[in-house]
Parts: sequence; structure tokens; C-alpha cells
Amino acid sequence: YQRRVHGDTHVALLAIKNVNTRRETRFYWGKRVCYLANGKHKKGGFRTAKQPHLRTKVRRIWGKVIKPHGKSGVVKATFKKNLPGQAIGRRLRVYLFPSNI
Repeated sequence: YQRRVHGDTHVALLAIKNVNTRRETRFYWGKRVCYLANGKHKKGGFRTAKQPHLRTKVRRIWGKVIKPHGKSGVVKATFKKNLPGQAIGRRLRVYLFPSNI
């Protein structure tokens, strides 16, 4: 989380594996980030009314890498919904889309 008096729970600092400098973070700017969490009950999307076997307990919170943080390869990411407290120190998935290559 970004530290403030009340906390800023939709912003997180991410250390990406094998990224050690500020210049190396430029590739990841704008890439999507996903935090996966397990819920208590199965839920689904718009297809699950007719196909209940597609329901799952996994919850996804999507975000985006917005800029570097410091000089050691850490990046700052914002998320659509607030991250839960259990997300501190946990792994997130960094997807390589949208791609500029």
C-alpha cells in the first residue's frame, strides 16, 4: 500500500522478478496486474446462469502499472477496487498486455 494517514488501498508497490533498475521498468508501464483471492462462495459471470459448472470461488482484482517507484526496479500500480489487507506481501500476476511490440 501507499502509506498515508488512512492508507491508500487502491495503490500498491510491486517488485517484479528480474527487474533491477528504473530503466527496466519502462517495459512494464501500462501492463495489467491481477490479484487473485479465494472467496467463500462460488460466483460467476454472465455465462454461469446457463452453465453453473463455470462458477468459481476465485476473485480477481485488476490493476495497471502506472510508473516506477525509486531506482531499484519497483513499480507503482493502481487497482480498480481496493486491495484487501491480505494482499500485503503476496504475489500478483503481471500480464504482458497491452503490448507495444
